[in-house]
Amino acid sequence: MKVVLSQIDTKEALNKLYTACRTCYNAGKPEDMYANVNETPDENKIKLLSAVIRSGHHSVLEHQTLTFFISGVSRALTHQLVRHRIASYSQQSQRYCEFKDGKFDYVVPNKIQNNPEAFKIFDELMQKDAEVYEKLIQLGLPAEDARSVLPQACCSNIVVSMNIRSFMHFCNERLCTCAQLEIRQLAQEMAKSAGEALPFLRPYFVPKCEMLGYCNEPDKRSCHRRPTFDTFIRKEN
Repeated sequence: MKVVLSQIDTKEALNKLYTACRTCYNAGKPEDMYANVNETPDENKIKLLSAVIRSGHHSVLEHQTLTFFISGVSRALTHQLVRHRIASYSQQSQRYCEFKDGKFDYVVPNKIQNNPEAFKIFDELMQKDAEVYEKLIQLGLPAEDARSVLPQACCSNIVVSMNIRSFMHFCNERLCTCAQLEIRQLAQEMAKSAGEALPFLRPYFVPKCEMLGYCNEPDKRSCHRRPTFDTFIRKEN
């Protein structure tokens, strides 16, 4: 797995988000506020933006987009990833990209990797899939039909663009221990890159329990990093 975040102008991103915040609470014109935005110290911009986020006014975050170049992840992961609807995706096509000699890279789930017997069965199946795929290609079938035998473990590459509001939600859900390990690792890499590019937003690229103050998962699924909802309510009352 590899994650690369496209270059972001940190100063410009802060100025844009700050101007969006001020526009909502100021009678002035946004173009005038933006023209004079550098007169305001960055710490003041961050203070306002943080207050707006804490208030739940997250629409202002939709004016900044993050674009990630992601490679070496499984199709199982990308099927989960594209369920995050407010985003744009461009994925490697198995219709048009034919695997030479039937050989394809694949992701081995951690629990299979750590179980020798399971790994042996899994690896044998991957090799068989590759043989069948190549045989279908040799029979003259196009890649778009031969791909029907490829497994969800098959590696894929994808470009993902999300606005900050959507990315926060992605992090909140996929950094949770309830998320499958592979996509959780992807979320960790994406959150790390985004946090380095936009350090004033790093506190919001966290599991949902950190935003809510409690865990909203059933007790049996909770990692207990935060109290579960029922425990939290009893404590508050």
